Amino acid sequence: AIQIFEVLRKVGRFHQFSAALITGGKKEFREEQLRIPRMNILVCTPGRLLQHLEQTPLFSADLLQVLVLDEADRILDMGFKTQLDRILAYLPQERQTMLFSATQTKRVKDLARLSLKEPEYLAVHEETSRMPEQLEQTWVSCSVEKKLSILWSFIRSHLKSKIIVFFNTCAQVRFVHSLYSGMQPGVPLMALHGKQKQVKRTVIYYHFLNTPEAVLFATDVASRGLDFPNVDWVVQVDAPEDADMYIHRVGRTARFTASGQALLMLMPEEEEAVLDELDEKSISVQKVQINPKRTQDVDGHAAAVLARKNDCKQLAHKAFTSYLRSLLLLPPKRVIQPSVLNLKALAASMGLVSLPDLAFLEDFEKNKVSREDVRAQKNSNKSLQKLRDEAKREKAEKRRKREEREQQKKADLEARKQRIAKLVSGTSKGGADDFLEVKRTMDWTNDSDGDTAQENDGDPLRIAKRKGESKEASKQKRLKIDAAGVAKAALGSRIVYDDGEEKTVRKGQVSLALLDSESLQVRDVTKKAKEYQARVEARLRATEARDREEERLRVKEKHRKKRLEKRGPRDEDAGDGVQLAMPEDSAEDSAEDSAEDSAEDSKPRGQAVVESEGSGSDEVEDSGSEAASQSESEPEEDAALLRRGDATAILEAEAKALALLRQ
Repeated sequence: AIQIFEVLRKVGRFHQFSAALITGGKKEFREEQLRIPRMNILVCTPGRLLQHLEQTPLFSADLLQVLVLDEADRILDMGFKTQLDRILAYLPQERQTMLFSATQTKRVKDLARLSLKEPEYLAVHEETSRMPEQLEQTWVSCSVEKKLSILWSFIRSHLKSKIIVFFNTCAQVRFVHSLYSGMQPGVPLMALHGKQKQVKRTVIYYHFLNTPEAVLFATDVASRGLDFPNVDWVVQVDAPEDADMYIHRVGRTARFTASGQALLMLMPEEEEAVLDELDEKSISVQKVQINPKRTQDVDGHAAAVLARKNDCKQLAHKAFTSYLRSLLLLPPKRVIQPSVLNLKALAASMGLVSLPDLAFLEDFEKNKVSREDVRAQKNSNKSLQKLRDEAKREKAEKRRKREEREQQKKADLEARKQRIAKLVSGTSKGGADDFLEVKRTMDWTNDSDGDTAQENDGDPLRIAKRKGESKEASKQKRLKIDAAGVAKAALGSRIVYDDGEEKTVRKGQVSLALLDSESLQVRDVTKKAKEYQARVEARLRATEARDREEERLRVKEKHRKKRLEKRGPRDEDAGDGVQLAMPEDSAEDSAEDSAEDSAEDSKPRGQAVVESEGSGSDEVEDSGSEAASQSESEPEEDAALLRRGDATAILEAEAKALALLRQ
């Protein structure tokens, strides 16, 4: 589409019409909606055109006069069937339709879909050969494990050429590009495949177009509609799916009057089928031999690259599995079973130490996937298909949960019916299925020990006595305590306690001595717990007060030592008498120390003490009032220091006195 639009721009300079290029993969959809209704000619891809036909309000194709389909056989294929049918529904029946392709279709079914009436065929090569005379076509026979070595040797011997290398899958293109890039062949390498975004594919296309010497690894996405001038070689590592695809691939070289060469690699298992199909299309291909002296084995280099690049190793696994899958998707006459190939040698040629997992082959054969299914899935809308799959999963999950609920209800109902049936029919004696089985009855109204047992002669309830159970244990069972703690017993029966004392419960009387003693014990425990809690709290408060006092004394001692360090030791050589500091210095020091002491004492326990060295004159002025209040509480401390005869303390006291006089 881009190439057609470029040609249309060159021709359109001499005419008066408007044209627009509409392709997918771009974000300018809103801008396109504003401009499309004013255009005379649209060059577009099927997906983007269908999007505008469905979502652009002012865009109408009722006045369409000419519909042109380039690469018509591909657009009419299964991959674009749904999109093309929806597009044709918006177009008028009265129009001119033109189909262009190097391999034109003549199927009546396809022509009827386009509403063609008495179509006319125009062919360039109707009487002559379909292939250009200046194209030299050759093929070589090689095993599957030797293909990468032959390709590497071919590239190394054609460094001054422009080459296009075709593979059948995107994974192979990505792997070979990554592998050869790590081996550095000495020529620019590029990759073009269908999983790339449209913008990236366009950049790679122009890069290869403007590079005189390069190698392009590509899938069949580059076999149609791309005009690469001056391509010297087209190498097909994997055989095409049919003769038409072969024609499109080799058509990338020998364009117009230029010359070109094509090389096809065939495995012995596929030589006969491929060559017969080419002969049916009157395509003559010459066989050539490989010079073994110029072939370089790359198995060791590939293993080294995979060991160095972990992402390349993952690509190798994907390329291996995708290649085997592509062999199973060939036409029925050309299907190659992976079992006939040397898979271990193939994995070694790709640098893999071990054979990848081949479990997918069993699933592939079990599901019987066809080429049409894979192609339809490849060209489907991935986002729409993802939404459909999620909706199906949600419906299946809801259906499963609903069925589980219904089954659970049926099971509960059946179990309930069985329980009711057992209760109704539970009249058998000693039956194993009885819901309640009565073993012996107890006479609660008898004043005797009450341990005699009688047979069940219609009594509604009997209580069994365990073997080896004593009389005292049997009697103690008669006392029942409910959840509220109230003693219950049958009137007229006797209650036996642990101490062996017996008491008779008469009518209207209930013995609660045991419960009263237990309630008293509970109250005593609660009282003792509260007393213990109060003692612990008092002890914690005393400990906290003691810690605070110790912290205050520690901070005070710290500042005292700091003040001594600031004033320095006593100068013995300074003459007679005690050397005092200047009044200004002593006053400032005293005020500063008093302020620091009061600030540190006022801090709570656990708070970090931050000392600031070299406080300025502003701090002395702010702490003047605090020094005055602090000095009144310090005479006793000064007297104690004088009694100890501490000379340093005398200096401190004199400095504080001077500070007070100055204030």
